[in-house]
Amino acid sequence: MNNQYINREQGKYPISIATSLAMEGLFGIHDNIPPQSSLPVTNCDAVAVNARTLVRNILGSHDKINAQFLTVTHVVNLLIDEILTIKSILEIETQGRVKAFMYIPSYKFLKLRYRNAVLKEPTTEKQLAAHKFEEDCIELLLKRQGDIHASYSVVDLDIVFNNDPRVFLITHLPIDLLHCKDVKSVALLESHTGIIKYSNQWYTKLKNGKDLYRIPFDVMSIQFFGDSGGMFVPYETKMRKVMLETAEKYQWTQLTSKNKIVGDLMKDYEPILASIISGLY
Repeated sequence: MNNQYINREQGKYPISIATSLAMEGLFGIHDNIPPQSSLPVTNCDAVAVNARTLVRNILGSHDKINAQFLTVTHVVNLLIDEILTIKSILEIETQGRVKAFMYIPSYKFLKLRYRNAVLKEPTTEKQLAAHKFEEDCIELLLKRQGDIHASYSVVDLDIVFNNDPRVFLITHLPIDLLHCKDVKSVALLESHTGIIKYSNQWYTKLKNGKDLYRIPFDVMSIQFFGDSGGMFVPYETKMRKVMLETAEKYQWTQLTSKNKIVGDLMKDYEPILASIISGLY
Protein backbone atom coordinates (compact mmCIF):
# COMPACT_ATOMS: atom_id res chain seq x y z
CA MET A 1 0.00 0.00 0.00
CA ASN A 2 1.24 3.49 -0.86
CA ASN A 3 2.60 5.43 2.12
CA GLN A 4 0.18 8.24 1.33
CA TYR A 5 -2.64 5.89 2.30
CA ILE A 6 -1.00 5.12 5.64
CA ASN A 7 0.24 8.52 6.75
CA ARG A 8 -3.07 10.09 7.48
CA GLU A 9 -5.05 10.61 10.64
CA GLN A 10 -7.83 8.15 11.32
CA GLY A 11 -10.20 7.76 14.24
CA LYS A 12 -11.60 4.78 16.10
CA TYR A 13 -12.91 3.61 12.75
CA PRO A 14 -10.44 3.08 9.87
CA ILE A 15 -11.56 6.15 7.94
CA SER A 16 -10.54 9.82 7.84
CA ILE A 17 -10.52 11.36 11.30
CA ALA A 18 -13.31 13.89 10.66
CA THR A 19 -15.63 11.25 9.19
CA SER A 20 -14.75 8.75 11.90
CA LEU A 21 -15.62 11.31 14.59
CA ALA A 22 -19.05 11.77 13.00
CA MET A 23 -19.60 8.00 13.16
CA GLU A 24 -18.28 7.89 16.72
CA GLY A 25 -20.89 10.49 17.69
CA LEU A 26 -23.55 8.36 16.02
CA PHE A 27 -22.65 5.32 18.12
CA GLY A 28 -21.99 7.12 21.40
CA ILE A 29 -18.22 6.56 21.51
CA HIS A 30 -17.04 10.11 20.76
CA ASP A 31 -14.60 11.12 23.50
CA ASN A 32 -15.96 14.67 23.74
CA ILE A 33 -19.65 13.79 23.99
CA PRO A 34 -21.00 12.65 27.37
CA PRO A 35 -22.82 9.29 27.47
CA GLN A 36 -26.50 9.54 26.55
CA SER A 37 -29.48 7.50 27.68
CA SER A 38 -29.93 6.11 24.16
CA LEU A 39 -27.57 5.91 21.21
CA PRO A 40 -28.19 8.58 18.54
CA VAL A 41 -28.19 5.88 15.86
CA THR A 42 -31.53 4.64 17.19
CA ASN A 43 -33.12 7.85 15.90
CA CYS A 44 -32.27 7.38 12.22
CA ASP A 45 -32.95 4.97 9.37
CA ALA A 46 -30.28 6.17 6.95
CA VAL A 47 -26.94 7.96 7.04
CA ALA A 48 -26.47 10.00 3.88
CA VAL A 49 -22.97 11.22 3.06
CA ASN A 50 -21.99 13.96 0.63
CA ALA A 51 -19.19 12.63 -1.59
CA ARG A 52 -17.62 16.09 -1.65
CA THR A 53 -17.45 16.03 2.15
CA LEU A 54 -15.63 12.71 2.00
CA VAL A 55 -13.12 14.31 -0.39
CA ARG A 56 -12.66 17.25 1.97
CA ASN A 57 -12.23 15.00 5.01
CA ILE A 58 -9.77 12.73 3.20
CA LEU A 59 -7.64 15.71 2.21
CA GLY A 60 -7.85 17.09 5.74
CA SER A 61 -6.69 13.81 7.26
CA HIS A 62 -3.26 14.16 5.62
CA ASP A 63 -0.59 16.51 6.89
CA LYS A 64 0.48 19.30 4.58
CA ILE A 65 3.59 17.46 3.39
CA ASN A 66 1.75 14.30 2.34
CA ALA A 67 -1.29 16.19 1.04
CA GLN A 68 0.72 17.84 -1.72
CA PHE A 69 1.58 14.43 -3.15
CA LEU A 70 -1.98 13.13 -3.24
CA THR A 71 -3.40 12.37 -6.65
CA VAL A 72 -7.02 12.31 -7.76
CA THR A 73 -6.78 8.52 -8.12
CA HIS A 74 -5.50 8.14 -4.54
CA VAL A 75 -8.32 10.23 -3.13
CA VAL A 76 -11.06 8.47 -5.12
CA ASN A 77 -9.69 5.07 -4.08
CA LEU A 78 -9.89 6.17 -0.46
CA LEU A 79 -13.36 7.65 -0.96
CA ILE A 80 -14.72 4.38 -2.35
CA ASP A 81 -13.06 2.47 0.51
CA GLU A 82 -14.60 4.84 3.05
CA ILE A 83 -18.20 4.64 1.86
CA LEU A 84 -17.90 0.84 1.87
CA THR A 85 -16.48 0.98 5.39
CA ILE A 86 -19.34 3.22 6.54
CA LYS A 87 -21.79 0.79 4.96
CA SER A 88 -20.13 -2.12 6.76
CA ILE A 89 -20.09 -0.32 10.13
CA LEU A 90 -23.81 0.43 9.88
CA GLU A 91 -24.66 -3.11 8.77
CA ILE A 92 -22.74 -4.67 11.64
CA GLU A 93 -23.68 -2.23 14.41
CA THR A 94 -27.39 -1.99 13.54
CA GLN A 95 -27.91 -5.48 12.09
CA GLY A 96 -28.72 -3.88 8.76
CA ARG A 97 -31.46 -1.58 10.07
CA VAL A 98 -29.67 1.70 9.24
CA LYS A 99 -28.62 2.10 5.63
CA ALA A 100 -25.61 3.95 4.22
CA PHE A 101 -26.26 6.23 1.27
CA MET A 102 -23.81 8.41 -0.65
CA TYR A 103 -24.94 11.26 -2.86
CA ILE A 104 -22.74 12.90 -5.46
CA PRO A 105 -23.94 16.49 -6.02
CA SER A 106 -22.93 18.66 -8.96
CA TYR A 107 -24.60 21.94 -7.84
CA LYS A 108 -24.51 22.78 -11.55
CA PHE A 109 -27.85 24.60 -11.49
CA LEU A 110 -27.43 26.25 -8.10
CA LYS A 111 -27.37 29.73 -9.64
CA LEU A 112 -30.59 29.06 -11.51
CA ARG A 113 -32.32 27.93 -8.31
CA TYR A 114 -30.94 30.82 -6.25
CA ARG A 115 -31.03 33.69 -8.72
CA ASN A 116 -30.54 36.46 -6.15
CA ALA A 117 -27.68 34.76 -4.33
CA VAL A 118 -24.09 35.89 -4.44
CA LEU A 119 -22.17 32.66 -4.91
CA LYS A 120 -18.58 32.44 -3.83
CA GLU A 121 -16.25 31.71 -6.74
CA PRO A 122 -12.61 30.61 -6.48
CA THR A 123 -10.29 33.47 -7.41
CA THR A 124 -6.79 32.87 -6.03
CA GLU A 125 -4.42 30.35 -7.54
CA LYS A 126 -4.75 28.15 -4.45
CA GLN A 127 -8.55 28.30 -4.52
CA LEU A 128 -8.69 27.52 -8.22
CA ALA A 129 -6.36 24.55 -7.78
CA ALA A 130 -8.41 23.19 -4.86
CA HIS A 131 -11.65 23.60 -6.84
CA LYS A 132 -10.20 21.81 -9.86
CA PHE A 133 -8.89 18.96 -7.71
CA GLU A 134 -12.31 18.42 -6.13
CA GLU A 135 -14.08 18.52 -9.50
CA ASP A 136 -11.54 16.07 -10.93
CA CYS A 137 -12.23 13.72 -8.00
CA ILE A 138 -15.97 13.86 -8.65
CA GLU A 139 -15.43 13.32 -12.36
CA LEU A 140 -13.32 10.21 -11.73
CA LEU A 141 -15.78 8.93 -9.12
CA LEU A 142 -18.57 9.16 -11.70
CA LYS A 143 -16.45 7.17 -14.16
CA ARG A 144 -15.97 4.49 -11.51
CA GLN A 145 -19.59 4.06 -10.49
CA GLY A 146 -19.24 0.31 -11.01
CA ASP A 147 -16.82 0.22 -8.06
CA ILE A 148 -19.29 1.81 -5.63
CA HIS A 149 -20.85 -1.26 -4.04
CA ALA A 150 -23.18 0.80 -1.87
CA SER A 151 -26.37 2.80 -2.37
CA TYR A 152 -25.63 6.12 -4.04
CA SER A 153 -27.25 8.75 -6.20
CA VAL A 154 -25.92 11.33 -8.64
CA VAL A 155 -27.81 14.58 -8.02
CA ASP A 156 -27.68 18.25 -8.83
CA LEU A 157 -29.23 19.75 -5.70
CA ASP A 158 -32.29 17.76 -4.61
CA ILE A 159 -31.54 14.54 -2.73
CA VAL A 160 -34.47 12.16 -3.08
CA PHE A 161 -34.93 9.27 -0.65
CA ASN A 162 -37.14 6.19 -0.66
CA ASN A 163 -39.65 5.15 2.01
CA ASP A 164 -39.62 8.43 3.97
CA PRO A 165 -36.66 7.64 6.24
CA ARG A 166 -35.32 9.56 9.21
CA VAL A 167 -32.04 10.79 7.74
CA PHE A 168 -28.78 11.85 9.36
CA LEU A 169 -26.76 13.88 6.87
CA ILE A 170 -22.96 14.14 6.83
CA THR A 171 -22.13 17.24 4.83
CA HIS A 172 -20.07 20.42 5.13
CA LEU A 173 -22.42 22.24 2.74
CA PRO A 174 -25.52 23.41 4.65
CA ILE A 175 -27.54 23.94 1.46
CA ASP A 176 -28.04 20.15 1.42
CA LEU A 177 -30.21 20.38 4.53
CA LEU A 178 -32.81 22.32 2.54
CA HIS A 179 -32.97 19.89 -0.35
CA CYS A 180 -33.72 16.48 1.17
CA LYS A 181 -36.92 15.18 -0.41
CA ASP A 182 -39.35 12.44 0.65
CA VAL A 183 -38.00 12.15 4.20
CA LYS A 184 -39.68 11.87 7.58
CA SER A 185 -37.00 14.00 9.23
CA VAL A 186 -33.48 15.31 8.63
CA ALA A 187 -30.68 16.00 11.09
CA LEU A 188 -27.11 17.09 10.50
CA LEU A 189 -24.41 14.71 11.76
CA GLU A 190 -21.35 16.93 12.03
CA SER A 191 -17.87 15.87 11.00
CA HIS A 192 -15.27 16.40 13.74
CA THR A 193 -17.70 17.18 16.58
CA GLY A 194 -19.96 14.15 16.09
CA ILE A 195 -22.86 16.35 17.24
CA ILE A 196 -26.33 15.77 15.81
CA LYS A 197 -28.18 18.97 15.01
CA TYR A 198 -31.87 19.08 14.26
CA SER A 199 -33.51 21.96 12.40
CA ASN A 200 -33.73 24.17 15.49
CA GLN A 201 -29.90 24.29 15.51
CA TRP A 202 -29.22 24.66 11.81
CA TYR A 203 -28.83 28.43 12.21
CA THR A 204 -25.33 27.61 13.50
CA LYS A 205 -24.44 26.62 9.91
CA LEU A 206 -24.96 30.18 8.68
CA LYS A 207 -21.73 32.13 8.36
CA ASN A 208 -20.64 33.08 11.88
CA GLY A 209 -23.94 31.54 12.88
CA LYS A 210 -23.28 30.81 16.53
CA ASP A 211 -25.14 33.95 17.64
CA LEU A 212 -27.82 33.97 14.91
CA TYR A 213 -30.44 32.10 16.93
CA ARG A 214 -33.04 34.73 16.01
CA ILE A 215 -32.60 33.96 12.29
CA PRO A 216 -34.55 30.99 10.90
CA PHE A 217 -32.36 28.74 8.76
CA ASP A 218 -34.02 28.65 5.35
CA VAL A 219 -33.59 29.53 1.67
CA MET A 220 -33.57 33.23 2.52
CA SER A 221 -31.12 33.28 5.40
CA ILE A 222 -28.52 31.06 3.75
CA GLN A 223 -28.32 33.58 0.91
CA PHE A 224 -28.56 36.71 3.05
CA PHE A 225 -26.16 35.72 5.84
CA GLY A 226 -23.97 33.27 3.92
CA ASP A 227 -23.10 29.76 5.03
CA SER A 228 -20.35 27.96 6.93
CA GLY A 229 -19.52 25.92 3.82
CA GLY A 230 -18.45 29.02 1.91
CA MET A 231 -20.95 28.54 -0.90
CA PHE A 232 -22.92 31.76 -0.38
CA VAL A 233 -21.44 35.24 0.14
CA PRO A 234 -23.31 37.30 2.78
CA TYR A 235 -25.15 40.48 1.83
CA GLU A 236 -23.62 43.75 3.01
CA THR A 237 -23.01 44.28 6.72
CA LYS A 238 -25.34 47.29 7.09
CA MET A 239 -28.37 45.32 5.86
CA ARG A 240 -27.54 42.33 8.04
CA LYS A 241 -27.29 44.63 11.06
CA VAL A 242 -30.79 46.01 10.43
CA MET A 243 -32.11 42.50 9.97
CA LEU A 244 -30.62 41.35 13.28
CA GLU A 245 -32.00 44.38 15.13
CA THR A 246 -35.47 43.67 13.73
CA ALA A 247 -35.18 39.98 14.61
CA GLU A 248 -34.33 40.86 18.20
CA LYS A 249 -37.02 43.50 18.48
CA TYR A 250 -39.76 41.11 17.35
CA GLN A 251 -38.29 38.03 19.03
CA TRP A 252 -37.99 35.84 15.95
CA THR A 253 -37.40 32.12 16.39
CA GLN A 254 -36.48 29.23 14.13
CA LEU A 255 -40.20 28.87 13.36
CA THR A 256 -40.80 32.49 12.33
CA SER A 257 -42.48 32.61 8.94
CA LYS A 258 -41.59 34.51 5.79
CA ASN A 259 -44.76 36.62 6.13
CA LYS A 260 -43.88 37.72 9.66
CA ILE A 261 -40.27 38.52 8.73
CA VAL A 262 -41.30 40.65 5.76
CA GLY A 263 -44.18 42.19 7.75
CA ASP A 264 -41.93 43.15 10.66
CA LEU A 265 -39.45 44.80 8.30
CA MET A 266 -42.30 46.81 6.78
CA LYS A 267 -43.46 47.86 10.26
CA ASP A 268 -39.98 49.24 10.88
CA TYR A 269 -40.08 51.24 7.65
CA GLU A 270 -37.58 49.06 5.82
CA PRO A 271 -39.42 48.53 2.50
CA ILE A 272 -36.26 48.06 0.42
CA LEU A 273 -34.87 45.42 2.76
CA ALA A 274 -38.31 43.79 2.96
CA SER A 275 -38.39 43.59 -0.83
CA ILE A 276 -34.90 42.05 -0.94
CA ILE A 277 -35.82 39.47 1.69
CA SER A 278 -39.06 38.62 -0.10
CA GLY A 279 -37.07 38.11 -3.30
CA LEU A 280 -34.70 35.69 -1.57
CA TYR A 281 -37.67 33.49 -0.71
